[in-house]
Amino acid sequence: MDSSASGYASSVTNGWRPGGDAAGIDIERGTKNVQGAFNNDWRFVYARPMRFLVTMLLVLLPVFAQDPPQKKGGGGGAPKNLKVLTPEELRSGVMPQYAAALGQNCNYCHVADRSSDENPKKDIARKMITMVKEINAKFPPENGKVFVTCYTCHRGKTEPDIKPAALP
Repeated sequence: MDSSASGYASSVTNGWRPGGDAAGIDIERGTKNVQGAFNNDWRFVYARPMRFLVTMLLVLLPVFAQDPPQKKGGGGGAPKNLKVLTPEELRSGVMPQYAAALGQNCNYCHVADRSSDENPKKDIARKMITMVKEINAKFPPENGKVFVTCYTCHRGKTEPDIKPAALP
């Protein structure tokens, strides 16, 4: 037997084989065999991150848990402080039509408590809604056709134009 073969045989008995290094790491089996070191299976390499991930999941899951969403005010009860509109008109979606006709959002006429009369623009809106209803009542009924709306005058502006624009 030549010296290289005997060197291989003695190194295998000492815990080193081809595919490893002088520290005794066996790449094929995934273990580290050095005197005084621990002998871990290769699966432990993957188990440690998984243990950490599962632990973090179990710890953080209650932190991010949420209560079910609470129902908002829409449909929670009868509307309050109605003076001109009926509940049926509100359900039919006239408020978004008013907002679009003025080019504004709800807060233009309403305050945080929608039933409050704090904003004077709400009283003006009531008078204008009454005016539109009176005008439409003077037309003969035609299958529910509406002849005049807020948009007829306002055209997406809070102040309606009182005279036509100048011709070019």
